[in-house]
Amino acid sequence: MYLIAFSLGTVVSLTLWLGMEFAWLAIFIYLKRPELLFAALPMHLLVKRYAKYYQIKKEAKLLDEQVGQFLLLLSQTLRAGMSLDQGFRLVESSLEKPIQEELRLI
Repeated sequence: MYLIAFSLGTVVSLTLWLGMEFAWLAIFIYLKRPELLFAALPMHLLVKRYAKYYQIKKEAKLLDEQVGQFLLLLSQTLRAGMSLDQGFRLVESSLEKPIQEELRLI
């Protein structure tokens, strides 16, 4: 029973997270044993929490890698005689997310 609940939780999480590719499998499992839907809810919440944690960790790592590139580009724009505001605008347009979003906040 726990294995089926675990499977259903995983399938429902993937359905909500990735899209409708797994919806038919989730419906099949639900129709076989509908009471397992409530047992699968905690599994869904755990998978969702892990996915969010993984996304935040991945974004933080990427942001850490982009800070060096940002500082290098900003120093080059300042050496070229641009103002700090012009340097921020130029660097913001040349970099990718997530540092681009952080620079827009400034």
